[in-house]
Amino acid sequence: VLEAVLVLHGVEKPDWEQAQVLLADADLLKGLNEFDRDMVPELYIRRLQTFVRNQNFRPEAVEQVSLAARSLCVWVLAVDQYCKVVSNIKFRTDKLKEAQDRVDQTVGALQAKRQNLTNMERGFNNMHASYLASKASEESMDAQRLKLLSETGRITAVTDSFRTQREEWNVELEKVHGALERVVGNSLLAAACIAYLGPLTERFRRRLLEVWMGSAEALSVDVDPHFSLFAFLSM
Repeated sequence: VLEAVLVLHGVEKPDWEQAQVLLADADLLKGLNEFDRDMVPELYIRRLQTFVRNQNFRPEAVEQVSLAARSLCVWVLAVDQYCKVVSNIKFRTDKLKEAQDRVDQTVGALQAKRQNLTNMERGFNNMHASYLASKASEESMDAQRLKLLSETGRITAVTDSFRTQREEWNVELEKVHGALERVVGNSLLAAACIAYLGPLTERFRRRLLEVWMGSAEALSVDVDPHFSLFAFLSM
């Protein structure tokens, strides 16, 4: 457990002597409380996996040996989970930005297609004017009418196709906007759940989550009213 704590403090090869120095530090608890979890390098987290993946590195197992070590074990696991959630949130935020960029490109393409459609409608009107001007010849008029009907069918098909695509893009855009509006609030709830709810019973977890969600609503922070940590991490 102490080696894991030392790893989070940047010690490359922790040993018992370094652990004793850590335990002798009068400001150990203050240092743990003020530990900046947002500045932990990814390298430290990778090294930490050697410990947290050990089945015996669990509070219930460690407390059989030392209650103090149990608290340090809980702290290490909380920092590990927090860093993983932050990393996952960053990954999802980047993906969301990529999706937003694709939506912006799609909207731009849709506007270009709308302009093309306007041009096609203009062309149709010009063709119709030509049709009215050429009805002096019955054969020529019939040929022109058939051509216009054919063009009308193609324009209608293209228009219907654009309309369907626009509806689909609008639905996707609404989904993206909904996710963007709630990503900050849901991320805060997820980080808080991982950092603080581990030692609590299910009853207190639900009560504390309700309090957080109420605070978020009071602060106008948009969160999922049916927030679930499992569902959020499974996205």
